[in-house]
Order: sequence, then structure tokens, then C-alpha cells
Amino acid sequence: MLVREGRTVILVTHQLQYLHLANKVVLMDDGKVGKEGNLKEIQLHDPDLFAAWQETLRVLSESDRDSESEDERVLSAEDERLELRQRVSSKETQEKLSVNGSVGALIKKEERLTGSVSWRVYRTYAKAVKYPLVVLIFALLVTQVSFYAASNFWLSNWSEAGVEIGNKTQGELDEESRYYRIGYTALTLSFAGFVVALYAAEIMFSILAAKRIHLALLRSIIHAPMRFFDTTPIGRILNRFSYDTEVIDQKLWFAIMNVLDVAASSLAGLVVNAIVTPVFIAAVAPLSVVYFLIQKYSLATSRDEQRFRKRILQTIDSNATARLYFLGTYHWSAIRLDLVSSVVILISGLGSLISCVQGLIQPSWVGLALNYALVMCAELNWMLRMFAECETSMNALERVEHYTNIQPEEYRGTYTPSPGWPDKGNIRFEDVSVRYAADQEPVLKDINVDFKGGEKIGICGRTGSGKSSLTLALFRIIDTFKGRIIIDGIDISRVPLLTLRERLVIIPQDPVLFAGTIRFNLDPEYKKTDDEIWEALEVAQLKGIVAELDNRLDSDVSEEGDNFSVGQRQLFCLARAFLRNAKILVMDEATASIDVKTDAILQSVISTAFADRTVLTIAHRISTILDSDSVLVLSEGKVVEFGSPKKLQNQDGSEFASLVKKR
Repeated sequence: MLVREGRTVILVTHQLQYLHLANKVVLMDDGKVGKEGNLKEIQLHDPDLFAAWQETLRVLSESDRDSESEDERVLSAEDERLELRQRVSSKETQEKLSVNGSVGALIKKEERLTGSVSWRVYRTYAKAVKYPLVVLIFALLVTQVSFYAASNFWLSNWSEAGVEIGNKTQGELDEESRYYRIGYTALTLSFAGFVVALYAAEIMFSILAAKRIHLALLRSIIHAPMRFFDTTPIGRILNRFSYDTEVIDQKLWFAIMNVLDVAASSLAGLVVNAIVTPVFIAAVAPLSVVYFLIQKYSLATSRDEQRFRKRILQTIDSNATARLYFLGTYHWSAIRLDLVSSVVILISGLGSLISCVQGLIQPSWVGLALNYALVMCAELNWMLRMFAECETSMNALERVEHYTNIQPEEYRGTYTPSPGWPDKGNIRFEDVSVRYAADQEPVLKDINVDFKGGEKIGICGRTGSGKSSLTLALFRIIDTFKGRIIIDGIDISRVPLLTLRERLVIIPQDPVLFAGTIRFNLDPEYKKTDDEIWEALEVAQLKGIVAELDNRLDSDVSEEGDNFSVGQRQLFCLARAFLRNAKILVMDEATASIDVKTDAILQSVISTAFADRTVLTIAHRISTILDSDSVLVLSEGKVVEFGSPKKLQNQDGSEFASLVKKR
């Protein structure tokens, strides 16, 4: 279609079967143009090269997928990842793996709690701060408010002392003035000191709490089982480490401290009015219930009101809509709270004024009570807003806290094998059944097979047959809920997980390199000598390439190894595997994405450098396992055939023979 539209199409590929469709073929060799022209011209100028291509096309399998579409000849890396993750083997399984949150769903809807934030989340934050320090903050807060109230009472008494100024001598007045000045100064300075101490404690402890929460989240994610990453989009995890962590670091503590500060000030107002006018408590009690109901209703609206949510979705083009609704609910409640506040001020003013007329309290206390009533009402409005902000910020902690409780993999074991284990590479599956999760169907069922040490085993089958699941079970990445896997006489379920994975080696279909140096990528623990690393590079035929680099082993590798070709990255993975010197090597179709030349290098190394090791090769192209000692054929999670390739090809009705014919 693109050609018919008059467009120039450049196809970069290792798949030789597409060359006949090209008007011009350019063969690259060591960064230079080796050959160019159409296929017939290349055949005339280099018949040996053309013959090699023809032979390669003859032996390579175009596809082992059960598909009639010519456009789906090669199973891509993404298709294989979907095979590993989804295991779609029937219509019913396909329905289960939809994103609907139902039982068996692969990627479930993001966890989302509604209603008020649970006290468990607040307790989590208090635990991160440390309970003794929380008590210290509350003590500083109460002390600060107490000194502030005491200074106001002192100031009230000081003003009251001026009523009888005409009955006192100048000396008595000077002494009295000195007494009140010293007392008021001491109370004010004490109040200021506790304010500074409180804010210093709040900032310091909130930073420590944020650090502990982040570390708990990081540890939980690092130790999470592979199943968690299969079922959780990477965006959700990144949100926990970015936005939610930012809220916890910068906003949460400020919102909490505002709520506590305003609550303490409001409580102080109640106490002062109760001292001045005890009847105030009886009158305010029913108003407190009204205040609570208004607050509860408005907070529910600001948190998660379904009606508002629908309207926000309808007007999503305006990012200020959510804020508009929030402010609307705040002002709605503020107007009604102002009405309640007016009644509170009226009660406080009338109560204190009547008490003063009856001679029960001093006149200066009337002003003090009214002042605190006014402050309390203003603070209550502000507290409502801050509490809404606090709950909104607490949602971030709620989401992070959910991920800090991921069930980790079981790293401990009941038996630690010797440092040389495995020394032979024998693998035996005894009635093994595995699944990706407890709520899903088994992907391997009653597997009984025995691989001898040093054998080259090919594993094949159609998409969803369980090829990769077999090796995932070997690394204990998925749940073996029945049977056992024995390596050199030891049940791997008893071996510590890190020990097991350190003693096995896998070369993945997609080569993995990390940002760092070549040395780090081959030997991340820096346990090998330079001679051993160079030997591994020589085995992988990379020694010449690395030797030409300026920093040699300390040369930089960019993110994902982008400064090397796909074939070179795969050879680095091969060198890494050789350096590990493990007796068991798993190849997850390591040649699927590389060119013919690199494929030949890899196959040569496997047959020589890994001659005495057990090699399990997951095959998507049957041609890659025709030279194996034995072939295991799987179908729908069960063993269909197991034997030598020649024997299976000559067997009547053989599944392996049918796969070979379709290549």
C-alpha cells in the first residue's frame, strides 16, 4: 500500500524471506555497505552469498504459530510477552483475562477506596513518624496553646488590675506593673519558644516519616513477586514514586499540622469560654452536633461525590473544574458554619455579659471570652478546609501504603546447598502443576519429565502450550502448587530463592543491558578478574570489539545498551552467561531477534563452550532445536512427546513432525 502511494519504504530486517519483495537490497557489513542491488544482481555478483541465503531460508522456520495469516509469520517479542503473561488457551480464558476486575483478570482495575480515609492510614503515618515523637508533637502543641491562653488570661487580669489604680500608691503601682510585665513577658517568650520547637519538630519528623515510607515502598516493590509486575501497569508504580511521594513529602505534613493547630486553638476557645461562662458548654453541645453533620456532609462531597465526578468528566477540558467544585462545597459549608458561629458568639457574649452584671466574673473576662469565641469560629471554618486538604493529601499515603503491603516472594529456604550445586545439571519434574495466580487455571498440568545433565533439550509447542511457563517454574517465578522440581537431587522449593536464581542462567529473547560500564554489565558484583572477563568476551567473539574501545572494559553502555546493535547485545548476554559458569542454561529463543551471522556465533558457542552444561532452549522456530539431544513437545500445559528429534520425526502422528513440516 505504501509503495502504491508513491512512498519510499526502508525495511531494516534480519528476515531473509522478505528480500524478494525489495527493489533494492543493501547488505551492511561492519558499518559499511558490503553489497547492494536487487536480489538478482546480488545473485550474479556473489553466488556463494546467495546460495547461503537460500540454504538459510530452507532450514529456518517461518513460523510455528497455528495461524493462516501470512502477515503473522514471525512471533514478535511483544507477542511472546503476552504469551507469558496471559496464557490464552481457550475462549473462556480470554474472557477471564479482560480488564474488568473479575476473578482471574490479568490486569485488574486500580485499587480505589471510597468514603473517609481509614484511621489505619493515619496510624501508618504515625508509625512512620514513631509513636513517641507523635506524643512529643501533641505535648508541644498542647503546651503552646496553653501558654497562649495563659498569656491572654494574664493580660486580662492585668487590665482588670487598673480598675483600682486610684486606691494605690505610686510604689505599689510600679511594683504591680513590674510583676505583670515580667509575668506576661515570660509567658509570651515561653509561647514563642514552644512555637519554634513545635515547627522544628514537625518539619524534622515529617521528613523522617516521608523517608521511612519511601524506603518501605521501595523495599516492598523490590521484593514483590513477578506476578505483581505482570498484573500492575508500570504507570501505577511510577505514580506511587512520583506524585504520591511528592504529596507525602511536601503537602501531607503541612495539612496535618494545620488541622492539629486549628483543632487545638478551637479547643482552647471552648475551654476559655467554659471557664468564663460554664453555661456556654450546655448551649454549644447541640450546635457541635450541627457542626459535625455539616462537616461530614461537605467532606464527603469534597472527597468523592458521584454527581460531581460525572459533571467533572463531562467538562474535563477545564482543569479548574475540580477546584471550582471544591471551593463551592467549602463556601457552602462556610456560610452555614458562619450562621452557627454567630449563634456561638451570641451565646458567649450574652452569657459573659449577664455573668458580669451579676458580679460573677470580672469585666475584662467578657472581652476575653468574646475574643476567643470570634477566633474559635474563624478557626473552625479554616479547620474544615484544612481537614478536607488533609484527607485529599492522605489519599496519596493510602495508595502508597497499599503498595508497601505487597506479599513478597518467599526468599528463605529450609536447605542451603553446597557452593558447587548444581554440579551435574540433572533436572527432574515430578507431577508438576503450576499457575500464575491462585485464582487462575493451571498453565502446566502434571508434568513428569527427566533431563539428564549435559543434555541439550529443545522445548516446543504452539502458542500458549506452556513452553516459557516451564522455565519460569524452574526459577520459581510462578506458583508450583503441585509436585516438585528436583535439580541434582535437591527439591528447589527448599532452596533459598536468591541461591536458586544465582545458580541458574538464562539468555532472554530480548537482550538486557543496563546503563553503566561493560564490566558492570558482565560482572555486576565485581567478583571476576579481568582475565576471566576477557575470556568470556573471547568466547562470545566480542573481544576485538571491546578491545578497540577507548576505555575497554570500563567503556560506557548507554541506557538499554542502545550504543550496541541487537546482535552485539545478545552476545554480551551470552558472555555474561558464560561468566556465571552455571551448569544449567535456559535460552528463551535467544536467536529470534538477531541476524544469521550472530545466530551462527551463538549456536557455535553453545555447542562448544557449553558442551558439558544442561541447555534448555525454548523454540519458536523449530529449526533451532533440530540438533538437540532431546525434544519436549507441550500442548495446553501437558507433555505430548519427549524424545530425540529424529525419533519423533519418524513417529506416526507425531506432533513434532507436524511442526517440522509447517516450518
